[in-house]
Amino acid sequence: MFSSTSSSNIFAGFYSGSQVNYRSTETLYFNEYWYEYESVSAGSTITFSISSTPAKVSFIIADQIFSSFPSVTKTGSITDQITLSNNDDFWYEMLYLEAGGSSISCTFNSSKPVDFFIADSTMFNNWYQGGTPSFYDELTNVTSGVSTYTILTTRDYYLVWYNPYPTIPTINYSISYVAANVYDFSGALIDNEAVYSSSSSVTVATAGTWYFYIYFDPMNSPEESTTITFDVTYTPASTSGSTPTTPANLYYVVPIIIIIIVFVIIIAVAVSRSRRKVSTQETMGVPPTGEIPLTSLSPTVTQAPVTPRIQTSQPEVALSRCYSCGAEMSPGALYCIRCGRKQQGRQVGTPDRTTPAKARNCSLCGSDLEPGTKFCAYCGTPVD
Repeated sequence: MFSSTSSSNIFAGFYSGSQVNYRSTETLYFNEYWYEYESVSAGSTITFSISSTPAKVSFIIADQIFSSFPSVTKTGSITDQITLSNNDDFWYEMLYLEAGGSSISCTFNSSKPVDFFIADSTMFNNWYQGGTPSFYDELTNVTSGVSTYTILTTRDYYLVWYNPYPTIPTINYSISYVAANVYDFSGALIDNEAVYSSSSSVTVATAGTWYFYIYFDPMNSPEESTTITFDVTYTPASTSGSTPTTPANLYYVVPIIIIIIVFVIIIAVAVSRSRRKVSTQETMGVPPTGEIPLTSLSPTVTQAPVTPRIQTSQPEVALSRCYSCGAEMSPGALYCIRCGRKQQGRQVGTPDRTTPAKARNCSLCGSDLEPGTKFCAYCGTPVD
């Protein structure tokens, strides 16, 4: 991959102590990372500043490629107290978990009867639209409950408390989870995980190729995408106490070199920009919607709780076209009928059911299908 700041290194020998700087603003989707890399001298000081809106991200500086980071198993817990109104109110916690050793366990007590279920995004959206899907686990009309589920597919999971009854319940709940196959960045030079912004300086002890990563870990935020701003400056280490003198003939050569380099940078950035943003699943050779076959070999550590979200009214779909492929969207459609991308929230993994080609109705949610539809517009089920 071409680095947009490599041209500055040409003049480092002429102007000792000169700074190299680059910055960028990009959009990251969940489970993707953005990176730059530089050949840095020992003793160089790297100053960085990153920010992300609206999701938390992780910023890492390391002398290794992303796919070489080990995976670990993390454990975490969430406890809270909520009160639901008596107007079909509900509350949910969402966790992104990967197959291969992950699990969820939940216990709760309620002052009045409630319903509880564990679902993926397809089940949750079907239920939210009035459907009656089969959940991974379900308890109805109970004042307490214990639910445990072993993760079989990498995706988002919803733990939902629903009140269809005329009473107003107060619920105390505790969730514990095991998250397998989580990247371990603890050996990196800089490891700032789950932050909205981060800025600092660090001195590189050894010379070599250093990578700067911004990773959107879906465990840390429920958003589909986030906008990142990335600014890094470093000063090459001086090899002597004095500033070398620039040869006279270089005063004529340098401007020409600069013009050539700027031209090359513009072309190279245009060609390589799309390759800097990488899906972590693509680096492991599997489709973005598939399971990630990592093996956890490291000790267990604690994962910070995921921020809960509450949603009590159906969201409005303001887009007239799919933001992913540009296809026209019907009013109220939650999924693109051409590419299957969810227009709100995020869709990880694929539905467990497929609607036969030329069918008039979706086999999962029963919605009408337009001719040529490849995905149901309301639940995302493939049509094949």
